[in-house]
Formats: sequence, structure tokens, C-alpha cells
Amino acid sequence: MPSLRHLSVVLAVALCAPLSAHAIEFSAEELARAKALQQRLVTLDSHLDTPANFGRTGFDIEQRHDRNALSQVDYPRMVEGALDGGFWAIYTDQGDRSAAAHLAERDHGLQRLLEIREMLAANPARFALASYLLELLGRLAPEGGAPVDLKRLFEFALAALRAVDAATPDAKLRAFLELRALHALGLCPELARCVRCGRALAGEGRVGFHVGEGGPLCAACGAGVEGVLPIHLGTLRSLERGLRLDLDRLGRLALGPATLSEARELLARFQRFHLGLELRSQRFLDGILSGATPPAA
Repeated sequence: MPSLRHLSVVLAVALCAPLSAHAIEFSAEELARAKALQQRLVTLDSHLDTPANFGRTGFDIEQRHDRNALSQVDYPRMVEGALDGGFWAIYTDQGDRSAAAHLAERDHGLQRLLEIREMLAANPARFALASYLLELLGRLAPEGGAPVDLKRLFEFALAALRAVDAATPDAKLRAFLELRALHALGLCPELARCVRCGRALAGEGRVGFHVGEGGPLCAACGAGVEGVLPIHLGTLRSLERGLRLDLDRLGRLALGPATLSEARELLARFQRFHLGLELRSQRFLDGILSGATPPAA
């Protein structure tokens, strides 16, 4: 059976070998194993010339451009090819060394920067949600954690980004992925039992959610307690179902407007309590998903 190292070599050669009459051919099984390996790796491109297309009429990074000889990268093909990230390049020709040429190249580079900004501004929800999740994980992930825990967090981050790839980003997806991020961090709130007496919550009414204690209080334990967040048990159960489903099936869960509003309030307060500050990407994402104009970055 081919080793992991052998598969890595197969993948590297398949990607890097020059196209010629003597191109190396691989069996369907080798290519399938190499593709499966790539899906498990973090694939980055250190030099993406795609910004050169942003100013061209008819080019949309969100659409596939197979027949465009000038474009090898667009969002659909990045997802299909398992390209997890990269670095936009701003290429400028080197002309003469005159002051006028330097100014022209500076203006050319600034124009590319503006085109990159406009591309992000035209497709904000997906980029904003991905940035928010990574910032949340970065802020709350323990420094110097056990390798097994860091590996689990890394695998969750990749899975979450791929879920953002595959779905239309909205407030529901944000709520479930935020909850799953807290779960991956070991900070998930209790959703099914009273955090004081441990009894399973029953019924269809409302209970008080104690952010500081990390979960709901039953009627007996919550009597007279101030500062709790009233929340319907149905909302807690919906969130609990979101913890059990695979990430690619979260879209099947339905959340009504009132349930989603309660879930968002609970998660916002819970996250703020544990984080102690507002994430830089939070207000921007809030504005994007609400349809309002987000604050300037």
C-alpha cells in the first residue's frame, strides 16, 4: 500500500510536472488517493495574480470562468480545487527609473488595491463570516495547548470554512457555527439541564439563562435570581440539535425569526462574557447580515 509520503510525492509531481509529450501518467486510483490527501491538507497559493482581472469587464470572482484564458482562479474553482487560501499579488511592470514612471507604477498598485477592496465589498457576507469565526477561535484558543486539542481546533476551523463555502451565509448559519466554535473551544453553554441542580429541563415555557454560570436555571433554582436572560426551551433545543448535526447539514434546521433572535442574543451575551471584549469583525458582520451599512473598517 502506498505510504503517505508516496502520496505526497504523487500529488506534488502531478501539480508541478511540466505539460509535455512525456508527461507522467498516474492511475485513476493514484489520482483519487492524491486528491483525497489534498482535501485533508491546508493548500495555500503564495502568488495569486487574480487581482489583474478585477477591473476587467465581465469578471466576477464569485462566478466560474473556465473559458477565460486570462483567469485561472475564481471562487467556484478555488472550492472545487480545495484551495484554502492565498495571497493576492499586485504586479507592476518595471519601466524606466524616472520620477514619472515611479508615480505611474504607484498609481497602478493603488488601483489594484482599490479593486481588491471593491471585490471584497461586493461579496461581503462570506468573507465577513469566515473572518469572524477565525477571529473568535484566535481570541479564545489556549496558547500552548495540548497538540491533540490544537489539532481538533484546526480541523474544526477547516470544516467551518468549508461550511461557509457551501452555504449562503446568513444569521442562522452564523449562530450555529458560532455555537459549534464555542463547543470546539470547550466553552459551549449548557443547553439541556439546569446548571445548579442538574435536572433535565422539561416543558415548553421559558427559563432564565444565567450567562455567568453558563446555562439555564430551572424554575426552582431561578426563583428570585436577577440578571438572567429569559429564553424559550424550544430555542435551547434548537441550538442543541445544531450541535449534533454534521456541519454540512445545518441548513436543514429551521429557526423562526423569534427563535433566531433569542439564539443570537444568548450567544452574543455568552461570548462577550467569556471574551471580555467585542471582536473587531463583529459589528461589520452584524451590519452585513442585517442588511444595514456596516461601519467603516
